[in-house]
Amino acid sequence: PFDMLTLEYGFTSYSDDANTKLDKIHVSNADDSKSTTLAYNMRLAAGTYLRTGLSYVEHPAFSPDVKDALNLQVGGTLFF
Repeated sequence: PFDMLTLEYGFTSYSDDANTKLDKIHVSNADDSKSTTLAYNMRLAAGTYLRTGLSYVEHPAFSPDVKDALNLQVGGTLFF
């Protein structure tokens, strides 16, 4: 009853100023980055949680030459 399943979506848009400046010097760039994460938070003890997740990221960097990424995430949280 204390565990939690999470579905997260993230969207980052790069500024028009940055895109315009790079266009002027003929450098290709991504306009935005999108991510989707499915994570599970497991309660280990009172105030102690373990989080594991899988995340897919489109355009993980400003450069469009960087391929999309699939990331495994593991983290711990302590509340006191």
